[in-house]
Amino acid sequence: MLNIPRVSSVLATVTLESFFFGIYLIVTATALILLLKRRAESVSTRPGHRRLAVLLGISALFLVVAGHWVNTVYRFFFAFVYFAADGINPMGFYSDWAQPTEVLQTGFLMASLRWLHK
Repeated sequence: MLNIPRVSSVLATVTLESFFFGIYLIVTATALILLLKRRAESVSTRPGHRRLAVLLGISALFLVVAGHWVNTVYRFFFAFVYFAADGINPMGFYSDWAQPTEVLQTGFLMASLRWLHK
């Protein structure tokens, strides 16, 4: 069995998640710009309920994904700044599944998966 140190996995998680969030941010911004530009150029008088639903869906999913990323960065700083400053092992923080930020992290993940499923 492969033993990966917990500190290394946390650092890799924060780094990779930040990288992929940056890509997601660019793709989402591009999609919103194209959607809004197409809507402005449309000459039809119909309200475009499908476009509105897509716009709301993209926005809601972006908020959930952004919340997940912010929570990941917050957990990282909380564990390594506050726990390390108090002389407590930061990995104890990551091992505690009862932490409110862990519950929030799981909630954001489940919300994004549920949103994608719809």
